[in-house]
Amino acid sequence: MGCGRVFDHYHNHLQEFSDIDISLIYDLNTDLSARYADFYEIARDLSDFCSPSIDLVCILTPSHTHYDLAKYFLGFSKHVLVEKPLSLRPSHAEELKSLACSNNVRIFCAFQNRFNDAIMAAYKSIKSGVIGKLVSCHVALHWCRLQEYYNDEWHGRWSLDGGVIAQQAIHHIDAAMYLTGLPDRVVGLGQNISNNLEAEDTFTGLLHNDSGLVTTLSATTSLRPNDRQASIIIQGVDGSINISGIALNKFQLVSNTHNENIAENFSNGYGLSHKKLLRAIESCLIKNLEPPHPGLDIDLAIYTTKVISSLYHSWENGRWSNVLEEHSRLWGA
Repeated sequence: MGCGRVFDHYHNHLQEFSDIDISLIYDLNTDLSARYADFYEIARDLSDFCSPSIDLVCILTPSHTHYDLAKYFLGFSKHVLVEKPLSLRPSHAEELKSLACSNNVRIFCAFQNRFNDAIMAAYKSIKSGVIGKLVSCHVALHWCRLQEYYNDEWHGRWSLDGGVIAQQAIHHIDAAMYLTGLPDRVVGLGQNISNNLEAEDTFTGLLHNDSGLVTTLSATTSLRPNDRQASIIIQGVDGSINISGIALNKFQLVSNTHNENIAENFSNGYGLSHKKLLRAIESCLIKNLEPPHPGLDIDLAIYTTKVISSLYHSWENGRWSNVLEEHSRLWGA
């Protein structure tokens, strides 16, 4: 469902899967779906995806459509994979999970970086205690998006998308929480430096965990002319972890007892871990694997939506916001 840029990425990966078939594709923009007419059958409308032969519906559409489409297909007892974000409203994300449980199906959200070798190595290192008690975490996303990016029908608009933390840095915020735990309160400030959009092209924030750990956030799409860096740096009492690269694909561990370096060869910001994500979903659905791979944790995807919304709430109100209770009046409104 949706044949834009991210579908190109799915198409390339799924050519390597002999045991998974794409039964149907669909896009409101028929020019986009027509590009793949030689590969797949093009659906007439949404109801075609409700066929008994369809096991999983992948929603690769603009952010503001995720909730309505996922709700529709879950209502027909279809498993659903949604590209990030799961929804623009935390209450909608919770509703989708409840609907999936009620219909005995699963809902997944594509945070593929959780499956990167670098992220998995960091996860294991932190769990093993090799860097000791966590002291700090810093998330940086310093990228370039030109004004043309925001001049389409939906990017950068409050009701349809959001800004840099909702569209780009959401992956890095999610990965940081996957590694270091969930914040209970956040504070942040957004602004527009290089681009003209309703939301923000630059955001600075703090995320406080109940353990006392504070994550600092620096995210921007205002840089020119190219992306510069994206990284997560975690300091522990006994060592540090640096995750970097075009798609969080490089890992460096320096500790009192261990040194380690890992790098995957990624050619773009999508990386290669959608393939691992799809394999994990296959194991979950076909092999009935329980519990699901931790990278498929839907509760974390829901919490990520809450954190983004709470960061926006903080900016709107000029104070710290409680992640569980205080959410944006603008994002997704």
